[in-house]
Parts: sequence; C-alpha cells; structure tokens
Amino acid sequence: MSFYGNRLSNPKRKNAFRVIVRDGDNDILLPFSVASADQPKMSVGEARVNFLNHTFKYPGNVSWEDVSITFYESVGNGEEGSTILSALNGIFKNSGYYLPTSMNAPGDQAWRTVSKKDSVSALKQVIIQQLETGNSPVVVDAWKLQNAWVKSISPDQLDYAGEEVMKVSVTFAYDFAEHAIGGQFNS
Repeated sequence: MSFYGNRLSNPKRKNAFRVIVRDGDNDILLPFSVASADQPKMSVGEARVNFLNHTFKYPGNVSWEDVSITFYESVGNGEEGSTILSALNGIFKNSGYYLPTSMNAPGDQAWRTVSKKDSVSALKQVIIQQLETGNSPVVVDAWKLQNAWVKSISPDQLDYAGEEVMKVSVTFAYDFAEHAIGGQFNS
C-alpha cells in the first residue's frame, strides 16, 4: 500500500537528513551546516561477448561514484576564526599536504605527500542519515562511506551583487558505502 493510503505512513522527504563528519569522537563539520548532500550511487560495469550476430553481456566490476556535500559557510563555529573552510583545510593538511613554502620544514614535513592512509585517517566517519519527520527525528536509514577521503574543496565564487549565503562544496571519494536501515551499522 502506498503512503497516502495509510495514515501511519509518511513519504521520505528530501529535506529530512543530516550529515555527520567525524574525526574519532569529535564532529569536524557541524551537522546543521549542511546545505545538500548526494547519496551514494553505484554502478556495475559490463563485459560484452560478441558471437555471430549476437551480443551477450556479463556483469563486471562494481564502482561507487564520488559523493558531493555542500556546506553553508559561517564564521565562528564555536571557536574564534573557525570556519567550515578552515576545518576542511585542516582535514586536507592531515591528509599529508603541506604548502611548499620551505624545503627546510621541521622533520620530514617538506617531503611528505598525500597518501590514502593519511587521507582516510583524517576522516574517521562520513555518515549520511535520512530522518523521519515529526516531533523527535528518527533515523530511517543511513549510509556510511568506507575509507572516505577529501577529493576536492570548492568554495563559492565571491560576488558584489550577490546576497546569498556562502557555501563550500566538498567531494568525497570512498571505496564503498554501507547501508543500514535505522542507522545501526554492523561495523
């Protein structure tokens, strides 16, 4: 039975969601600062075999598309001088990127490069939760991006004629996504 035929059933709403980005037990990016988020998408490649005038298709590798999450930019997210962009730059720095200002940096910092190990360690969890609307939001289902890392950071363009709130879009790459009904993950 569809949702409109049952008074106890509700449709899922596009605006009832939250995103959690954590480094261990700490929220790096505040869930209420999210403007929009892609849900994980996967596709299966195919291998084609031609025989006479027929083509037979076989399933190939599964690949997961990158997820883009857009955050509202604000000043003073709990700390003086703290912005979403500064938090993202901190994640990027923890991934192993250092500005090439000096080859005489302390230790081996000048010679470090971005690695998957450091990039994944900079982000402990990226979780996208869909919520049931009502007085007390309940997690209906959730996606956890496994081995996620920041692939790109794209701040909004500045514009003297604009009045919109600034946003920062972040693209996360990941190996695969785990889905959980009710938001309870096995791992």
